[in-house]
Amino acid sequence: MTGEPRFGPLSGFTALFASELRPWIRTRLGWVQAAIWTAILVGGMAIPLVALRDLSDGAPGGPALSATELHFALGALVPAIGAVILAHGAILGERQAGTAAWILSKPVSRASFLLAKWAAFAVGLLVTAHLIPSTLGWIVLSTIADEPLALGRFAAAAGMAAAPTLWALGLTLFVGTLLPSRGAVLAIGLAVLVGGDVAMTLVPALAEAGPWLLGRMAVVVAQGGPLVSPWPILATLAGAIVLPLLAVAAFRRQEV
Repeated sequence: MTGEPRFGPLSGFTALFASELRPWIRTRLGWVQAAIWTAILVGGMAIPLVALRDLSDGAPGGPALSATELHFALGALVPAIGAVILAHGAILGERQAGTAAWILSKPVSRASFLLAKWAAFAVGLLVTAHLIPSTLGWIVLSTIADEPLALGRFAAAAGMAAAPTLWALGLTLFVGTLLPSRGAVLAIGLAVLVGGDVAMTLVPALAEAGPWLLGRMAVVVAQGGPLVSPWPILATLAGAIVLPLLAVAAFRRQEV
């Protein structure tokens, strides 16, 4: 089945989005994800705050700064990796099961089919992997610091750390429309995220062309420092928008 049907470009999006989001709300998926990310991003702060307290006491900024650095370093990378793992089979799985062909035989556009998946994953992960852990992280850090951290700056830093997750979702869905192998989609997504530091060493211009510096930049912003450059943020947000649209364009030209 190829080509775009005779109805609107986003026909059926609302119903599909509600269906894709339902497992996050009505099953254990949402609670399990929230527990996992809280354990990693908030529980991980116990390393400098408790386990390595003696070392972090002697570091510049003390335990609070060390915990903030770890929180945002993990928050900008690990949920993005989780996004790749969760979404890498989203398109291929429905193609192989025949579900995609069945859904697209109804008054549903291909753009709606794909964008509903992206939007549901985005909402689910933004809440469970970023909003909840960042809120709890701010409470913990404000409790141990001499004075509460500026909520506005911490929220801005949390937003910066969340952007790579949206970018990774777009990349995964795009690659998933091009390749017939789940393993290849997973490998490419993980390699792009984890190999960022190596790539930036070889091609320094990549530092401002994607999400790889956002964790380090978020720490500076959360601590009251300046935004060194807007380009990594703009490039990451642009990718988070463009990559799903490229996925839609590719998906429209393919058989289901």
